Amino acid sequence: MWAKGPTIQRRSQISSTNHSTRRFVPSRRYAAEPKSGLEREKQVLELLKNRKPPPPLPPAQGLIYRPTLDVFDETSLSHHHVPELQSSPLMPFILPSPPGELGEIKGTWALTGGPVVEEEVFGSGPRDDIPVLHHGLQRVLDSPGVHAVKDLYSDGWNFDKSIRPIHNLAHLDFSRLPPFSPPSRDINLRATAQEKNCKFVASTSSLSSALSQVYFHISSFKLPNLDGLSAQVPLKVANFTQTYCKPSIINLRTSDGVTAIDAESSSSNTVLSDLGKSMERMLTTTPEEFTQRYVAAVNKNSKLPDVKPDYFNYVKQGDFLLRSQIDCWDDRSKDKPKLFDLKTRATREIRFDVENWALHRGYMLDCLSGKDRSYELEFYDIVRSALLKYVFQVRIGKMDGLFVTYHNVSEIFGFEYLNYKELEHYLFGNSDLGDFSFNMSMKVCQNIIRQISSDFPNKNLRVLWGTDAMKGLDVFVEVVGDKDEGWKEGNPQVPDMHNQIVGYRVNINLKQNGKPVAVIHHSKNKGEDITATMTMRKISTDVKRKYHQFLVLSAVFPEEFGEDALFKF
Repeated sequence: MWAKGPTIQRRSQISSTNHSTRRFVPSRRYAAEPKSGLEREKQVLELLKNRKPPPPLPPAQGLIYRPTLDVFDETSLSHHHVPELQSSPLMPFILPSPPGELGEIKGTWALTGGPVVEEEVFGSGPRDDIPVLHHGLQRVLDSPGVHAVKDLYSDGWNFDKSIRPIHNLAHLDFSRLPPFSPPSRDINLRATAQEKNCKFVASTSSLSSALSQVYFHISSFKLPNLDGLSAQVPLKVANFTQTYCKPSIINLRTSDGVTAIDAESSSSNTVLSDLGKSMERMLTTTPEEFTQRYVAAVNKNSKLPDVKPDYFNYVKQGDFLLRSQIDCWDDRSKDKPKLFDLKTRATREIRFDVENWALHRGYMLDCLSGKDRSYELEFYDIVRSALLKYVFQVRIGKMDGLFVTYHNVSEIFGFEYLNYKELEHYLFGNSDLGDFSFNMSMKVCQNIIRQISSDFPNKNLRVLWGTDAMKGLDVFVEVVGDKDEGWKEGNPQVPDMHNQIVGYRVNINLKQNGKPVAVIHHSKNKGEDITATMTMRKISTDVKRKYHQFLVLSAVFPEEFGEDALFKF
């Protein structure tokens, strides 16, 4: 039924010269072998002195380490072959539950693979309020590939030198930055929801973790698509990281007839999140304005006007109102504006050991491809540990893509723009499967939240989501009630096992053209019908023990370092 797409040719195979591994090796250049070590050293020094560096690339041209969308034609992009189900290292089927484990059926829904109905999309203010890129960074939007601050093959600079060093967080005045408001504290969001007759409000960041767990169940932990990356990265480990697959927690907080969905606050080191806030401002202001506004020793005498509040896109989906922060836009074409998200990406050594981030500032990105210190390896990590969340955020916010800044906390190495179609290709394999995955995940997630809210009306709840590859999607609800202290940055609330705790088992049965299938792994042909039956049942046995196990998994798993480990329950 499915035609296998054409083999994707890597850029390293297309070009006869592999620039990513270009190195100067003096020993190959000797006319005759020197007789002594001193003569050898002199010849090496002479060769190094006289060699000519390769000419610098034009500043507007990105360095390519993987195929971009212009390499894929429409046929290969729409019908790209995705690995068969049996290639997944996790169990691709659902085992029957033990007798007595599941109780009453709370709800059954018939779902289609069609789009989620979006009744209205609107912004929080004039579009000109959205920040724009400075420092000549807009050219990164026009050319695929990595744009290094300092050229990788010469001593030339592609951007002004002032953009490379990163300000010390201790020297910045964070009171000048707009504070983060979770949905439960966003007064404007709540008022808008009441005006639009919406019962639930959420932000992309608070909903994306739950959506990810639903996607893991629907896709049976389908592997990301890593076609196009070189053999130098560890492609044998193509699954999502352990940290990314761990159970996630959201909080439902009801007030004035509106239920807000908050992400659980993290107690981990906040240096990277604080750095992300400051770097977003640095990229969208001139050096002079950034210094006057945000450097604590200078801004006391600043006469600049107050900082504008963050800009949001709002999307109404039935009784849900979703908020998406818009970090930046390309104002050069106002007829077809390009909205995008800013992502600051620390090097892998820092991400794997955030508590000791200062010890890893010597790790630098100095090549395009390879298994160490390369941009390709950083992109490989993005696909495995963050891409699913990014795709949900971009899709909900109606954005065009991501602007990624690679850094090591002390300095910026380069920039790369990833548009949405490219994100879809590496995560799902094609846009048809991407549409189905997003729409089905959103419908399932909203049905679960509606059912939980109906079972516990006007209650503050902690909801834990976790996907068991052999059983289904388990959702546990802790009734916090009046004990809820609200969202506090860096201070998550400790679960109380004495509270009422209820568990649910969610299963999705998929059908393609009326025939049951384990998972949709291929793009659908025109006219194909994909449907699903969603069942939500109560868990009857060992609810608190299972809830405690999920809590442990959600809290103690560190950032994954071992590449061969698989996430299992």
